[in-house]
Amino acid sequence: MKDFSSVLVLTNDEQSDLIDTLFDLGYVPLIRKELTSILKDIHHKCVGVIFLDLQCLEVDPLEVVINVRDVDHHLPVVIVNGKDIEGRNQILNLQNIFFIPNTFNQIKKVLNEVT
Repeated sequence: MKDFSSVLVLTNDEQSDLIDTLFDLGYVPLIRKELTSILKDIHHKCVGVIFLDLQCLEVDPLEVVINVRDVDHHLPVVIVNGKDIEGRNQILNLQNIFFIPNTFNQIKKVLNEVT
């Protein structure tokens, strides 16, 4: 289990595949349902990475990224899609904003890169 910092997940589904994968990888994610909760955590806790679960998200991911960047310019934000990006099983990294498919290997790979 990693304990150097928190892994936050913004989702409306506490039983999502993303949450299960993070547990399988040895992380205990902090689940948040609102952007304001994420922003408070960034201010008050050691946050290592934020995951946005697009399959179970009601807020605009761009709004999340903009608000997170206002607080922390370098905090990794991982946007997880339920399918491959453009039919490819890959990671797209744009200045610590990652777009990845919801696969065990890609989640593991991005966590290894940002932690």
